[in-house]
Amino acid sequence: MHHVAETISAQSFDGKLMGGEGENEHRPTMNHRRGLEKLLWLYLVAFAAVSTATWRWYANNPPVASSDCTTMTGTLLSFAEMGTSKSPYLEFSIRESPAAFCVPMDGYRDSFDSSAFRNNARNGQKIWITARTHEIQMARSSINTPPSTVFVIGLRDSRTVYSTVAGRAKWERYNRQLGWDCAVAFTALTALYASALTA
Repeated sequence: MHHVAETISAQSFDGKLMGGEGENEHRPTMNHRRGLEKLLWLYLVAFAAVSTATWRWYANNPPVASSDCTTMTGTLLSFAEMGTSKSPYLEFSIRESPAAFCVPMDGYRDSFDSSAFRNNARNGQKIWITARTHEIQMARSSINTPPSTVFVIGLRDSRTVYSTVAGRAKWERYNRQLGWDCAVAFTALTALYASALTA
């Protein structure tokens, strides 16, 4: 009898042990699934945010057109290349306006003949500046207001054309195409992750 009781107790203990092991086997699986769902939600939110921001940028930044711009004449007073060697931009001033004139980094690097300007530019020379009409109007009226900043799109002197509206528009169309491709890709990824979470 004593031997039988020991056998039954051992079997009961083994059964509890095996049952406990079975329950523990399910817990890592459930935790792994929950962790995977959290990760999918994180990616979904990130891709949706990037997709929305990219579409908004695309909609609000059409390429510049000649009809958006005005040209003014000025006498070069000073100029300087600013920024770093990898991210340069140009700042200059003219005698006729206290406004600051800037060829921004993307334009200076991609659609502006910077080497020709460095070789040719001289203080006191006459230049023609093309920018968006409202910025030119602010530059012309800034004598009685705080100085504004004009972001230059086209620039030339009597001998050399350094940048044009057409050249800037070409670069912007290329840039917008990249933005379109990115927006489509992030929208597709958002849809993919959304379908994975609802499956």
